[in-house]
Amino acid sequence: MVFSSLLKKRPLPESVGICMITRKIPTIGFLMPVVKGLLQKGHRVGLIAQTEADVDNWLLPEGMTIRAVNTKGLNRQAAQEKVRAVFEKLHHEQHFDVVHSMDAAGQLIGENKRKFGVSMVYDIDATHLNHLYSVIGLSQDTLRSFFKTSFLLVTRYLYNYFRYDRRLLATADALFVHSPDQRIAMERYFLFPDRRIFSVPYGIQIEDLSKREKSNELLAKLKIPQGAQIVMTSTDMMEFAEMRKLIRAFERVAVKRNNARMVILGTGPLFKKVEYEVLNNALGKRVIFAGEVPGHQLTDYVCLADVFVNLSSRTSTAEQSLLEAMAQEKVVIASDVSAVASVIEPRVDGYLIRPADGDSLAELMFQVFNEEFDAHEMGQRARQKVLNLFDSQKMVDQTLYGYNLALRRRE
Repeated sequence: MVFSSLLKKRPLPESVGICMITRKIPTIGFLMPVVKGLLQKGHRVGLIAQTEADVDNWLLPEGMTIRAVNTKGLNRQAAQEKVRAVFEKLHHEQHFDVVHSMDAAGQLIGENKRKFGVSMVYDIDATHLNHLYSVIGLSQDTLRSFFKTSFLLVTRYLYNYFRYDRRLLATADALFVHSPDQRIAMERYFLFPDRRIFSVPYGIQIEDLSKREKSNELLAKLKIPQGAQIVMTSTDMMEFAEMRKLIRAFERVAVKRNNARMVILGTGPLFKKVEYEVLNNALGKRVIFAGEVPGHQLTDYVCLADVFVNLSSRTSTAEQSLLEAMAQEKVVIASDVSAVASVIEPRVDGYLIRPADGDSLAELMFQVFNEEFDAHEMGQRARQKVLNLFDSQKMVDQTLYGYNLALRRRE
């Protein structure tokens, strides 16, 4: 409270230049509400997105400068160099005061922040913390699994921290996290000062959450028959084990229910491996790969689902899709070690399971399809939870606090 009071006494200048760097355009969630709020407060916002998509097709707020840089297939160092080069040109055209990198792509800018005259802010996804959560999420309740998980956690932590994260965090003036567990982990295990950590809750654009009906045109486009029972998931295809568990659980459901279908939103580096897993389980006609879905169409896809599953233990746009599903009164199933686990109350407004627990996942899908509980009532509670918890203005204010601190460190 004292710290927040100090920031209020020393507010940001009337117009600050803020450059955001993201791996891809998030469909909903943290980025767009914050950008809109910053623009409304008179700040200048630029965006560098690592994508090969046509930026003219993006429905983004007016008044922001957009640059696309294709880093597909590049290694970490090459991608960072390409992003730095694009930023340098954009910085020359439109001076920035703060750079907010959603992932590690902005690290070279951070290492040269004095040269550029900027303060550096990172999102939690810039570190490898969520890779550790993925390891925990795939552990099982056996002694062998306990020792294997412990070994993987220690080795992966030491490798990523000393090779990548320590160097990146040394360039950070502030860090944004999205759950209490992430904040504690960054202070205790990544040795980042708590006073420079800001908790910005996941949020969504409340004004875009009007209740919608299923689109028959979209069902026809996806070649899904009327009356099909649909499992939907959103993924960046960065962790194969999470998708394999979901596919195998769905296969058990599909064997007994001929009208069951699964729709996979998103794509990523492991697409071919995921596709092979689908074909290997004889699910070629039962699983639909929808690919990347534009933000303005996401709700239409989510509305097709009877149950929305996201087993990712990492911070990602996939979790934003899960919150969208809650807002559309869908039954949701999420990882119990993900950041969104702090939002869901088990068996009240959704379900939390360990990603390794394929038996429970299949059983929950059966229960939804068999109408063994009041899915409508659970969906209504989920929607109300989202509407109550996520305040776009609060997200903007907390983000500005972080930027303010970052700027003070540059003085």
